[in-house]
Amino acid sequence: MRVTFITIEEFLHDLKNVESDKVFQQAVRIQRSQRPIQGDKYSAVKFEVVLQVSAVVSTDDGGEYIMETGEVCGYDYRDSSREFAGSEKADELKRMIEEFCSHHGLVVRPGLIEQ
Repeated sequence: MRVTFITIEEFLHDLKNVESDKVFQQAVRIQRSQRPIQGDKYSAVKFEVVLQVSAVVSTDDGGEYIMETGEVCGYDYRDSSREFAGSEKADELKRMIEEFCSHHGLVVRPGLIEQ
């Protein structure tokens, strides 16, 4: 089973109701990606920055489910403007997740859990 959230805030709000020992490896997985807009990764100037977050939760009856969310953080421009608003937002969200995990007995690890 998979539970999908629209925002990272919703993901964390739901995760705070889960005991840390019910979270696989007591870990929340984070993956940040940059997708080129108009062109490939070598020729594009504009990149969409996306942060994806996932965790596996065990249920009392022995089952498991994946919690996941992805959020578009904005765009980075690799031109003379050197605007990295997407990366800045992704870094801000990652710090929020790390702080949450620190307070709830969880760790942040790289990667994305898929079924």
